[in-house]
Amino acid sequence: MSAENQKTVSVAGGTRAQRKALVRELTSVRSKTDEETYYYKSNKYRVYPFENSGADCTVYIYGDEKPEPAVNNKRAVVYILCREADTAALTERLGVPAVKATPSSAKGINDLLEAVHLICKGCPVPLKAFGKARFQAFLIFVFSFLFTASFYLLLCFIILLVC
Repeated sequence: MSAENQKTVSVAGGTRAQRKALVRELTSVRSKTDEETYYYKSNKYRVYPFENSGADCTVYIYGDEKPEPAVNNKRAVVYILCREADTAALTERLGVPAVKATPSSAKGINDLLEAVHLICKGCPVPLKAFGKARFQAFLIFVFSFLFTASFYLLLCFIILLVC
């Protein structure tokens, strides 16, 4: 595997147990001898359970007992563990994507993997593309498509009338 497909991810914030649990969830590590890596979309990601300044992306954990994380770079994702947190407001305040954990499913993990992947690739991450905002983005797409289609239909009708 080429070096460009190997990325590093560090986990910061939260408690030590929360960081270790997230690393286990991402990498499926069950013993201390296993390598803390995972593969996503043909890329290998090495995960560090501590803040690493040289990492390609940093995941900040935002839990119930902690204050809002101090995000000091734009190559970061905030992983929210508390249910009451407003994802959209937190995303807007911090300027980085915020992903809410879903306790009984992997929905939050899937959104986190996608956000980390986009950040490591250097792509601009749509800040409101996770959670409820995904549905809003879909609605905007549908309405813009319908508006464009109706515009072309109206244009064709006018051309038929003129001819």
